[in-house]
Amino acid sequence: LDRCKEHGVGEPLYTDVCATMQPYAGVRIIGGRYGLASKDFTPGMAHAIFLNLAASKPKHPFTVGIVDDVTNLSLEYTEMS
Repeated sequence: LDRCKEHGVGEPLYTDVCATMQPYAGVRIIGGRYGLASKDFTPGMAHAIFLNLAASKPKHPFTVGIVDDVTNLSLEYTEMS
């Protein structure tokens, strides 16, 4: 999860993890963004991310915490207490 949005190759943390894991075959890396526009990261958002990772075809890349109506990469989440 990255907290910033970068154009080009990808988000900085995602790019670093991919470079580190390159020697290992068969590793799937899913990247996403959270906390854009100073949004708080909530347990409901974390739950949505784990559900996405458990899916047969997880959304990659994704955003959580905002409704991205341009790229439709947002994960739907429910607030939890």
